Amino acid sequence: MIVLALGLPVSVNDKCPFPDVPVGSDPSDPLYADHYIAVAASHGIVSGYDNGRFGPWDAITRSQLVRMIVRGAAAVGKPFPPYTGHAKVFADVAPSNSLYPDVMAAYQAGILSGSEGSDGRLYFLPWSSATRDHVAKMTANLVHYLEGSGS
Repeated sequence: MIVLALGLPVSVNDKCPFPDVPVGSDPSDPLYADHYIAVAASHGIVSGYDNGRFGPWDAITRSQLVRMIVRGAAAVGKPFPPYTGHAKVFADVAPSNSLYPDVMAAYQAGILSGSEGSDGRLYFLPWSSATRDHVAKMTANLVHYLEGSGS
């Protein structure tokens, strides 16, 4: 979805670098997930696991989704402005957390908003699975950001 949202060209010649991603071969539908994953990898949007695999059937976390969104915007030359504050907006993402720069840049760009907990604090829930709703909302917000960010 991110590759499509970014308008990156995809062709049957794009070869996926991950050995665990099935390769499509239906001539009536020549573009398969492997081609989109190949394009995402070639633009640095995804990098797979340390073992060289992609995990095509693994659920993604909210933090992985945000990293792909952040990397995607940068890949098309419209990176989110870096967050330079030190506010602890999300109760579960401290400024000392390695996720903080990406989460806060995406938050500042209007890509995500978090969820209010029963304690009244805002949470990002970085290790929770990203739902289809999260992917759709963040991808739509990415498209909106890209359309309004200039050239």
